[in-house]
Amino acid sequence: MRPKPYHFRSIPTLWVDYVSGRGVFSNGQAVRPKIGERRKNPNLLDMLDTAAEVGAERIMFTGTVPVNDREVRHWLLVQTPGWNAGWIDQAGQMVGHWLGTPVTGRFERVATGQRVEVRTAAEWFGSTPLNPEQARQAWDATAFLVGEAFRGQHLGKTPAATGTNLWAVSLPAGLDLEQVTDDIAQELHRTSGQHHLEHLVGGLSFAAHEDCVPLVDPVVLPRLETFAYVDGRFMYASLCRELGVGPGVRLNRADTVDLLDRDPYARARVLVRFKVPDTWNHAGILGVRHARAEEGWYYPNRPGAVGETWADTAELHVARKAGWLIDPIESVAFTKTTTSEGGRVVVRPLDTFA
Repeated sequence: MRPKPYHFRSIPTLWVDYVSGRGVFSNGQAVRPKIGERRKNPNLLDMLDTAAEVGAERIMFTGTVPVNDREVRHWLLVQTPGWNAGWIDQAGQMVGHWLGTPVTGRFERVATGQRVEVRTAAEWFGSTPLNPEQARQAWDATAFLVGEAFRGQHLGKTPAATGTNLWAVSLPAGLDLEQVTDDIAQELHRTSGQHHLEHLVGGLSFAAHEDCVPLVDPVVLPRLETFAYVDGRFMYASLCRELGVGPGVRLNRADTVDLLDRDPYARARVLVRFKVPDTWNHAGILGVRHARAEEGWYYPNRPGAVGETWADTAELHVARKAGWLIDPIESVAFTKTTTSEGGRVVVRPLDTFA
């Protein structure tokens, strides 16, 4: 089913330093906190009253915000006379604080019903040290770029809500998404790792499996003269390109062999038996889950090692080109094109982010 995009509105926000209470409103106007008697710095009640006075519906704290510590009372769980914690939403459900990370506080003024959310700039900008004005400008810049790229769309309350909505807005015209079946969804979750993490230097940190061999012997090479670091964060975006969609079709061995020969980049997951080439001297390509699931995954690279695992067709294409012996057992193929009222549609549900 095709998701329906939302049209978020701009939220009047008070960007404020947690300790001093000094901040700026959404329009850049400087704001001084209303500090109660016999206090040098404002408390949460002071900041709620300040937000109400300037018409803010959200407080974004910057600076040194207390970390969540189970041994200490949470900084949102304090007395706020004149303000109730949480409110009743349109569905009649009570909506309260979220004390995890990132934190969300929700307060409703008793006298007027005015609602104020309390969040942190770190939810959007991570550990980057920002003062209130810098955080406001970073928000405005992000909002401008999103609006330019996505036909006037606004930022949502959270990065997750924003990303989900931008995905809905950017789906190809005429594409009506169909979910994978429950059994295939569970199988994908059970047989897919999130990262390829390996330490390929011999020693205590090396993978504890007989089919994994270190590529660097610290006895022979006790010191590395050079070191290269590759920031691969943007590599994740490439994984969004040209994905398939549900519901997923199960193929037997013969049909899977035909699929791999005919379309090595088919959108499919394949259960295979494999053998590492006898001359292999590199990192492993295919991940295998440990017998004890809590131990994670290992990547066989010992020459002649054999194994069985689920892998993406793109991974298998790389392995076959490198000389690995691949014996398909079965597969699940996903949809690359679908039919709508306007004709054939190439699905590509996440290409906007690739």
